[in-house]
Amino acid sequence: NLLSLLLDAFPKASHQALRFVVVPYCGTNWNKPCAEPITKFDCGFGVNSVSWSPCGRFIALGFSGRTVKIRSFDSVTGQCKNITKHTRHTHDVFSVAWSPCGQFLASGSRDETIQIWSFNSSTNQIKQVLTLKGHTHWVNCVAWSPCGRFLASASHDTTIRIWSFCTKTGQAKEVTKLRDHTSSPVCITWSPCGNYFAFGADDNMVRICRFDSVTYEGKVIAV
Repeated sequence: NLLSLLLDAFPKASHQALRFVVVPYCGTNWNKPCAEPITKFDCGFGVNSVSWSPCGRFIALGFSGRTVKIRSFDSVTGQCKNITKHTRHTHDVFSVAWSPCGQFLASGSRDETIQIWSFNSSTNQIKQVLTLKGHTHWVNCVAWSPCGRFLASASHDTTIRIWSFCTKTGQAKEVTKLRDHTSSPVCITWSPCGNYFAFGADDNMVRICRFDSVTYEGKVIAV
């Protein structure tokens, strides 16, 4: 929906406050104002990334202050409360993304690592599961595949990496690496079927890649 698109497109910002907006559908009357903020709160640091949990009850935030926070969201009252945070990263957090099952959260950072967290929605506790290393520069963006078995990461080291992840064991390993020596990928997203992913880079180009979940082969098919 439009709200999800707005939040997914929220840029890396230097603002210290994050405004959540509920956008009701107004039919075809585009001149009619229909967006009204329902809540706003000061985060204390620049907010670089926002991600809704699949159930819609939680919002993950990635901050310039090396912090990952999770807030609960009440869709009836519009209230958003801070319930947990973690500072495992040693530098700014550029990207956060929930797994499709909602039990795991991935975060990419300027410290060149990806952290995988488990989240218990009953106790509101977050726990670090593992650290993924391999990138040699900032991790600009992370994105889960629709099936939840793979995590894509885009880095300033000019590579896209695909990691396989097992929800039962909490273990992950790198299975694919694509390198573009001419640009640094800054954002990445999967297609709904999980057979493709697209990434945007700082050379003003978007590239679409096919991914084989059996052979782990990734190949650029369109630019």
